[in-house]
Amino acid sequence: MPDHAKKGRPKKPNQGKKSGTKKAAQAQPSPRPRLFVMLAAVLIISAAFGYFLIKIDGSAETVAIEPAPVVTAKPKPAPKQSQEPLPQAPSGGWQYEKLDQKEVAVELPEQQESTRPYRLQCASVRSRAQAEELKARIAFQGHESFIKAVQGSKDVWYQVYLGPFDRKRQAETVRHKMQRADINHCKIFFWQG
Repeated sequence: MPDHAKKGRPKKPNQGKKSGTKKAAQAQPSPRPRLFVMLAAVLIISAAFGYFLIKIDGSAETVAIEPAPVVTAKPKPAPKQSQEPLPQAPSGGWQYEKLDQKEVAVELPEQQESTRPYRLQCASVRSRAQAEELKARIAFQGHESFIKAVQGSKDVWYQVYLGPFDRKRQAETVRHKMQRADINHCKIFFWQG
């Protein structure tokens, strides 16, 4: 099967070098007459356009525009003022008190701190190998984690958790650190002994 894409232009047969160049030079028209024809056409068109502009100058009719009638608005009646005189202005000046001399008492509801510790559970997986891999990723973040096997309804699940934390705030801080390390599914629960 021939390759048509690589096929180039067909080659022209060689005509004599000396005889072919003279005939080719004579057959081509020189560019000068064509240039003069184009220049003459441009001049004729521009002269015709100028004549057209001169002819239409001042031929437009002028129309007198009358101003619109002015409508004056009727003044609104002034509201009735009561005959009562204004009260007297208070005598004496303002007295400013400095804030540092004031004492503000604010009652806050008592927050009951939980005495139970918290744990941060980061996974519950079916295979021990996945749990060990997550434990290693957590160790690279500088925290110690634990694996606990829990019997589910059908299989054994392996929970990976960190803790115990005395306050929930500590568990939140570690959870945010795990999120920055792309360990995203950590949840905070109460510690189960």
